Amino acid sequence: MKKLIYRLEVRYDEKTHMLLEAQATKYKRTKSEFIRNLINKRASNKRLKNIELIGNFNAKVLLDISRVTGNINQIAYKLNLDSNNFDEKNFYEVTSELKMLIREHTAELKKTNLALKEIY
Repeated sequence: MKKLIYRLEVRYDEKTHMLLEAQATKYKRTKSEFIRNLINKRASNKRLKNIELIGNFNAKVLLDISRVTGNINQIAYKLNLDSNNFDEKNFYEVTSELKMLIREHTAELKKTNLALKEIY
């Protein structure tokens, strides 16, 4: 067990005292242990919420990436249809912009994955 070095005096009313007594007894803990566990669980819940937010962001980025591949297929289809009207300069401008967006998304995903690894 960790060495406990801090002490805190807390004042509360009779109702809160009765609730604390009942809960501590129910879980076979001292009142101090029960309060420490509540604080630690709350901190863990915050971390879980952050993990959920990061996971949702990653899902959105992956969806964007899948849309990009769909767009590439549409570009290829149109190029095959209109091979005589192909504007090479415009094509390279669009693809370089697309590459830049993919690099940005990939970098953001790497950052969030590193943040997730630090949490675990």
